[in-house]
Amino acid sequence: MNRTPSPVASWTFSRLSAPVTRYDETTLEQMVTLAVEALDVVAGHELLVPERVVLQAWREPFGAAESAARPSADSTPAEFAAVTGDLRQPVLDLARTRGAFPEEIHFSGPGAVYDADGGRSEVDDLVHLYVSAFYEVSVRLVTHVDIWLPHDLRAVEQWDLHEANAPRLRAALAALAELPDVEESHVDKTKYAEVASTEVLNHIDYFGRAVPVLDQET
Repeated sequence: MNRTPSPVASWTFSRLSAPVTRYDETTLEQMVTLAVEALDVVAGHELLVPERVVLQAWREPFGAAESAARPSADSTPAEFAAVTGDLRQPVLDLARTRGAFPEEIHFSGPGAVYDADGGRSEVDDLVHLYVSAFYEVSVRLVTHVDIWLPHDLRAVEQWDLHEANAPRLRAALAALAELPDVEESHVDKTKYAEVASTEVLNHIDYFGRAVPVLDQET
């Protein structure tokens, strides 16, 4: 498994019923609601068990209209360890203490990787989940690893690893798109992979061969 500094692939899903007109508690609660729904999906497919929650991209004052909002003087990210239960209260408590609005909430933790024989292991940061408030409340799923690809990022065939793991990612992405009043709003093609609605595929050359996108020393 190769890990990259920038995303191999990312997908964004926006909740159309939650346009952002004010950075206030109502919008923050909408962010937490979408986060919980999305975390249920990714945890159910063993992609992410959230252990760390980071509130970042602070704006002040809390409750300011979008046109008046500006970066917070104290822009230091605030974090807490994720625990089973309601996320709403710790998120709101941190925002009230800061007196500012976190435009983005980042969830990280381990996820499961399966081998061709069904063996299971856990790795940190298999995927990351971000919930943001910019125009609309949105959730973004990001991966920095290449286990979803038929060939790894050095163009080495890994069909068994791909077939053991990619279906979970596809199923999770389809489920995220089916959340209430949510639509896929942005899919990033990257220098590492071709990204479609629920697929991550290798870049290929004129002859249909996977293209290596990492230096051999990486």
